[in-house]
Amino acid sequence: MKTYNSLNDFIDELKIQNIDLELKISIINSLFQQGIITIYWLYMNKGIIHGDINSNNFFIQKTSKENLNITINEIKYSIKLFGYYLVLGDF
Repeated sequence: MKTYNSLNDFIDELKIQNIDLELKISIINSLFQQGIITIYWLYMNKGIIHGDINSNNFFIQKTSKENLNITINEIKYSIKLFGYYLVLGDF
């Protein structure tokens, strides 16, 4: 079974990690892009609207994948993952 940390917990842990600030910003930017593309995909492909989205609805999973590649309405998106995959919950 996979273990997920909440987005809030992950960000708190990331703040105190001894890594380059630009890498921290890149990781957060990647997670933001993943969240936006997930919400967009749910709406465009499934007609799902998440009415109470907040940071408690997102969880983090470590991954060895380098990129998230997704196509929505024939437009291809690629998001660098930096080792972390964002998961949306609370449906």
